[in-house]
Amino acid sequence: MKFNLFYVFALSLGLVFFSSCGEEKDPSCADENLAGMIDGTDFTFADGTADVSDDDISLDFYSIDEVIGDDVCDLFGGDANRIFGSLPNTTERTELMGIFSGGPTLTMLPAGTFNNIIITEGWVEFTSITETAVEGKMSIGSSDSNTVCGSFTLKVCN
Repeated sequence: MKFNLFYVFALSLGLVFFSSCGEEKDPSCADENLAGMIDGTDFTFADGTADVSDDDISLDFYSIDEVIGDDVCDLFGGDANRIFGSLPNTTERTELMGIFSGGPTLTMLPAGTFNNIIITEGWVEFTSITETAVEGKMSIGSSDSNTVCGSFTLKVCN
């Protein structure tokens, strides 16, 4: 009986260590224009900015209902649904984490309010970082009323 238990244990251990999880796939929305909900209202990405340093990239995404003007780099704040924050300057996927874990977060700001919604769930991946633009995709959110997914191109303004 001990001999059989050893094989059962070894087989179980082998299944745990040698089973493959496979690569995590992006949600289908990751290849579409960045869109979703902020505080229960529609968010459709129209334009945005990036300030690139050696270590970090500061991001600012503006919704389609914002009057952006001739140069998005001249816009500060505005009265639009907005997502902003600072993430590591890397083309590897960055997982958002809790505030108290010291990890990166993004902030959603609904139009016309001061109700900052801190997003600690999801990921952002920069696919290209050049002197003029930052391209990438993301899937972030904390609930159905605060979730955004899709691809984006931000103008570098520094």
